[in-house]
Amino acid sequence: MANSVSPKDFKQADQGTGYRAWRGWFSGWLFMLTASWCSAQPLALADLIETGMQNHPNLKAGLAAQRAAQRSLEAAEWQRYPTPSLSIEGVKASGNDTSYQADDTVTTLRLSQPLYTGGALTAQINRAKAQLRIAQANVLEARQQVSLQVIQSYADWLAAELKTQAWRRSLVLHEKLLQTAKNRINQGVSSASDLSLVQGRLDATASEVFSASLQAELALNRLREQLDMPLPADQLSLQAAAPFTGELHLDSLLQDAEARSPALQKIHAQAGVQRAGTQEREAALLPDIALRVERQIGHFSINNTSPENRVFLSVSTKLGAGLSSMSAIASAKALEDSAEMETLSQRRALREKIVNAYQLHKSFPERRRLLSSALASSQLALESFERQFAAGRKSWLDLITAARDVAMHEAQIADLKGAEIQTAWNLKTLTASDLADMDTQP
Repeated sequence: MANSVSPKDFKQADQGTGYRAWRGWFSGWLFMLTASWCSAQPLALADLIETGMQNHPNLKAGLAAQRAAQRSLEAAEWQRYPTPSLSIEGVKASGNDTSYQADDTVTTLRLSQPLYTGGALTAQINRAKAQLRIAQANVLEARQQVSLQVIQSYADWLAAELKTQAWRRSLVLHEKLLQTAKNRINQGVSSASDLSLVQGRLDATASEVFSASLQAELALNRLREQLDMPLPADQLSLQAAAPFTGELHLDSLLQDAEARSPALQKIHAQAGVQRAGTQEREAALLPDIALRVERQIGHFSINNTSPENRVFLSVSTKLGAGLSSMSAIASAKALEDSAEMETLSQRRALREKIVNAYQLHKSFPERRRLLSSALASSQLALESFERQFAAGRKSWLDLITAARDVAMHEAQIADLKGAEIQTAWNLKTLTASDLADMDTQP
């Protein structure tokens, strides 16, 4: 896909306003129909990202600004062509006014053509082109930001939902332990304090379930707002596919991120606007040369005249007051230098973001291995403690602590899963062409 919209593509898209409205309605209807009918096929993260990019108002605002910038470019390009004009003047003068003794109406047709502007017209066109690139970069940036927001909301929901399931499993276990404690108290084997201990851990586990469920619901609500449509929780997949296949290489990621960064594209375009401003101010030091052709029909002071044709060649200057043009050029060049420095600053910030995400992405396999090993150990410990508790060699505190360790490790793995999905898809969004280089046609 292209990094930006070509004027040809834009014109074709602009002619289909009604089609775009129909397409947006149909996409939303189809999405809801799919969500209601295809419960056996939960929505993948890539589907959510695409839907969010289609429905977000920032995208619609950006596309409207892009259309305005395209029209401004067309207006700037028309300045190279001749300018026609028509004037019709009528007069009612006193009888002794010698200047107006002939026709009461004079019609003049004019055609003016700039021959030389010192580069002013070229600078104005360059400015309009740069402003169009800024508008296109804004659309791409909006797409990227929407993608990142959807990814974060989904990752938050995924982690919270997996934690909820983990704590619910622990809650079932604690309810079983509570019933065991009640039975042992009735048998005179355990004291009332043991029941209080188990009940306290049960309440704490129920609180964890409530907190994780609330986090999942809040994340789901954010996702619904970002997609602008109802979204049942059972339509979301808990198995987010990895966006990358094969090993990642940092140098390649950095190159892709810089080449596809909407922020860098926008800053480059802003530097182009400043360069065009410098060109305009430098053009002010040079004269404007224009050709004007006229045809006059009628004459205020001479009767019965034939239409008269004239050709004018004009030379004019626009130097400004004193040496203000030189000061304006120096100011424009300073702004141009500032834009170039901003490009370097933005590139450094982008590289830092990619490097941090890459290092974090590389750390996940080892962190997952360690947590999985810890979970397996805690599960074995819980099974052993249950047997030893039944034999009287472990206390209630040992048993419920082992049960909580299992739930804690499962919750940590859930958080790790959410962070892993978010980091991987963020890297995909910032570097891969199928997300960062989405076509910006309306």
